[in-house]
Amino acid sequence: MGALSRWIRLACSILLAIQFGSASAQTQASSRAGLVVQYGDGRVVTYCVRFSEPSITGLDLLNRSGLQVVAEVGGLGAAMCSINGQGCAYPSQSCFCQCQGANCAYWNYFHLIDGAWRYSPLGASSHTITDGAIDGWAWGDKIAPPIFTIDQICSESANQRASETTPKPTIQPTNEPTIEPTSQRTSEPVTTPTVPTVEPTITPTVEPAVQPTVLPTVQSTNLPTTNLPAIQPSNPLTPQTDLGGYVVFAVVVVALGGWLIVSRLRREK
Repeated sequence: MGALSRWIRLACSILLAIQFGSASAQTQASSRAGLVVQYGDGRVVTYCVRFSEPSITGLDLLNRSGLQVVAEVGGLGAAMCSINGQGCAYPSQSCFCQCQGANCAYWNYFHLIDGAWRYSPLGASSHTITDGAIDGWAWGDKIAPPIFTIDQICSESANQRASETTPKPTIQPTNEPTIEPTSQRTSEPVTTPTVPTVEPTITPTVEPAVQPTVLPTVQSTNLPTTNLPAIQPSNPLTPQTDLGGYVVFAVVVVALGGWLIVSRLRREK
């Protein structure tokens, strides 16, 4: 009887311990967070991650979702190089190996805030995830995934959800510094197109031939010769003498002579 009662008490203790542990586990894993991943081909998959800590990081959320991720940790946090094989094979490649020219594709990181996606200013390892938070990742250039609520993501029938339709979400800009890939342009030889040399074609100018002007030849006409009488001047002009000049000259001579005579008489006196 004593042995039986001991076995009964042991079985009850085990059952109570199992029930308490299950209740404790449910109480500890009371927090949940959502994850939305959009791949380059348009596929969208959602994940619901439960955790018992007060908070985890965005990188923890990715790792606990079961995704295969490759990250490069920097000063602003972890930049995502590859998710489930989509991206760059870091460290053998640059984490942003497909963002080195005009066409840029990388893993864009977003947080769902007030019903809209906001581009993350930090890397995944520097962002804090609390109960009810939703993170989004999308492959491309400033492309955000579709919007889901935490209840839609964590419902029993939507632990993993794929959608071919990608609605355009609303992205709220942020004035905070963002962790974005630096576009590294590789040095490529610049091919200078060969411009064919067009030589000008010289078209000879054909000037009109100057036709000589044929002037009419004036033929002299043998007119009859008429003997005209010689015209004799009727009144030959007789040169007239200018007397005024002689008169003036005589007056001057007389005056000079008078002056000489008067001078001599004065000397003699």
